[in-house]
Amino acid sequence: MRVLWQSAHPNAGSGYGQQTALWARYLRWLGHDVAISTIGRGPRGQQNLAENITDYDGIPVLLGAAAAQPRDYHALLPARAKEWDADVVITLCDTWLINPIEHVPHCPMICWTPVDGDRLGAIDGEVLRRSGALPLAMSLHGLAAMRAAGLSHPQYLPHAIDTQLFTPPADRAALRTAAGIGPGTFVIGILGTVVDILRKGFAEQMYAFKLFHQRHPQSLLAVHSFMNDPQGLNLLQLAQRLGIMDHVRWADQERLAAWDFTPAEVAAWYGACDIVSNTSYGEGFGLAAVEAQACGTPVVLARNSTGPELVGPGWLVKTQPFWHKPEQAWWGVPSIGSIASAYGNAWKLAAQRRSTARAFAVEYDVETVGGEWPAVLDAAVNR
Repeated sequence: MRVLWQSAHPNAGSGYGQQTALWARYLRWLGHDVAISTIGRGPRGQQNLAENITDYDGIPVLLGAAAAQPRDYHALLPARAKEWDADVVITLCDTWLINPIEHVPHCPMICWTPVDGDRLGAIDGEVLRRSGALPLAMSLHGLAAMRAAGLSHPQYLPHAIDTQLFTPPADRAALRTAAGIGPGTFVIGILGTVVDILRKGFAEQMYAFKLFHQRHPQSLLAVHSFMNDPQGLNLLQLAQRLGIMDHVRWADQERLAAWDFTPAEVAAWYGACDIVSNTSYGEGFGLAAVEAQACGTPVVLARNSTGPELVGPGWLVKTQPFWHKPEQAWWGVPSIGSIASAYGNAWKLAAQRRSTARAFAVEYDVETVGGEWPAVLDAAVNR
């Protein structure tokens, strides 16, 4: 089967970029002819990445004219599907970006669709119905939302990771010593893009760390994100206002901008943390939660969207409803007090839950999840 994969560039370093890299190779391993159609730009300093790289590990990357917005890349989808003579197109993106009239190819299509809120986004549902695409949920939460919206025969296939790459450190004590983390220091990690200023809940988590640190001064907040993004949140300023600057460790900003961190380095970062906090307002999936647990690090997640299904042996925090107008759905604002309380419980128990966190995450290994792809592809072409 000739498969066209439309999503972020596999070298972009984002969650969708990682899934593109993982699944394009896996689908090729299954015997399919795979090409990648990129929908966005690369990391900072590589703004023309999608126009400059035409091959990924032997997999063709179909290029088009530079575009200012992701929606503009979707306009190229029919032409790219025709160019590749695709039997099926798989899109991994915000489905509302796809115009069902202009951007839908004339072959079967699978839309791997995130559901961040308490229900399927209104425009996502419209696109899925009008396009005739097979709805593919990346979470059980999303699958339930698709069914509640009355979509026809939605499928489920979660995101996955390579648990041979994301694995507990061989010598965690030595790793932490090499990283300059003192004995007995409790490290809370948060990561992600700050362009998505609201959804990731950075402000709430940093305020919660302040409260936690007042009770447990031998603690450190490790932030794997940009200190300041012109389109997002100034985390440096926020840390200064909260009075926690001396207790925050930032990722190397130049390397972060170039997505220069290898999977092994990210895994080491996860492994050095005592917990990873990701109390988002809503998640389509939440890849960091699985990656962290694969490295033996339990997580703190919000009691909304995918949090309950991905928390494993970790901790859930309370949320308050927040109406997200574009999606016409409810998100959940994480409670600062509840986050701080979860950090306090984790301070007592996190070390005891590292092995169970790892055991939970291996359920999302690429070899386990990948076995579902043949049924999904069959459902799409025989729809």
